[in-house]
Amino acid sequence: MKKITILAFVITICGSYNHCNAQIGDIINAVKKSTEVRKGGATGTVNQNNGNIEVQGNNQVKTFTMDGQKLEIVGNDHLITVNGYASTISLQGTGNKITVNSVKSIDITGVNNKLYYKSSPNKNGKASSSVSGVDNSVIKLK
Repeated sequence: MKKITILAFVITICGSYNHCNAQIGDIINAVKKSTEVRKGGATGTVNQNNGNIEVQGNNQVKTFTMDGQKLEIVGNDHLITVNGYASTISLQGTGNKITVNSVKSIDITGVNNKLYYKSSPNKNGKASSSVSGVDNSVIKLK
C-alpha cells in the first residue's frame, strides 16, 4: 500500500516520471518527513477572553477550570483537561485527547481525536455532538 501511495504522490507532483526534475529519493524523504510524528515541545498559544479559552498549536498539555464558557482547540496532539463545565467545546485537528467534567455541546473535525466527558446538563444527560473526519470519538465516562 505504501508503494502505491508514494507512486501516486510522485505522479501527482511530477505529472509523469519522464518530466519530473525531482529525484525519487528526494520525494520519498519528503513524504517520510511529512508523516513522522513530531516529538518536540509544545508550540502555539493559549488565549483567554471573557472566560472563553482558545488553544492553538501542537503538543499543549493544559488543565483549565471553567464555569460555562466556550473552549476552542485547534492543532495537533494536545492533552487538555477541563475541570468544571464547558458550554461548548470545538475541536479541530489530529490526535488530540480532551477530558472534561461536564459539557453541553461538542463539535469535532479532524482525525483521531478523542473527547471524554463525565456529564452534561442536557435533559438526557448526554452532550449534543457533531463529529466529522476519521477515527474521532466522543465518549461518556461512567
